[in-house]
Amino acid sequence: GSRYEGQFVQGRAQGQGCFTAVNGNTYKGQWHRDRAHGHGKYNHEDGSIYEGMWYQDEKCGSGVESWANGSQYIGSFLHGVKHGVGLYKSCNGYTLFEGQFRRDMMDGDGTYKFVDGRKYTGQWHRGHMSGQGSMEWPDGSKYQGGYQTDLRHGEGIFTWPNGRTY
Repeated sequence: GSRYEGQFVQGRAQGQGCFTAVNGNTYKGQWHRDRAHGHGKYNHEDGSIYEGMWYQDEKCGSGVESWANGSQYIGSFLHGVKHGVGLYKSCNGYTLFEGQFRRDMMDGDGTYKFVDGRKYTGQWHRGHMSGQGSMEWPDGSKYQGGYQTDLRHGEGIFTWPNGRTY
């Protein structure tokens, strides 16, 4: 029930083509030796879409991944997952995270904007605030120092809006 329409070279999908799976998933783009390879667009039955670069059937290079709820990731991929510098936006278009990703998680340096108005800029490890960073609150309070697994940890300076510090 699956179907490929497009160019062939020596009996293999190569060049431009469109593959439609039995479940309705589609890939339209460049092919090399029966694999998605080059620029292409993948539509998943759940409403998610990936458009960007592919390498031997895996998302690899720059691309845009969008989900049915309207959230979106714009950035780098490696071996099918978010890896490198990227930007994640929520369903209302609000930028939540801009920075480095590793194996589909925030990892490295980046800035995260919380829905309640807080903003963290600093180091991340496996999806958690870990290392040196600073947190700013909407009232003007600020903490700059160490973090470990999303909690303040070690040396740091907390500054209140009136200038008092701890």
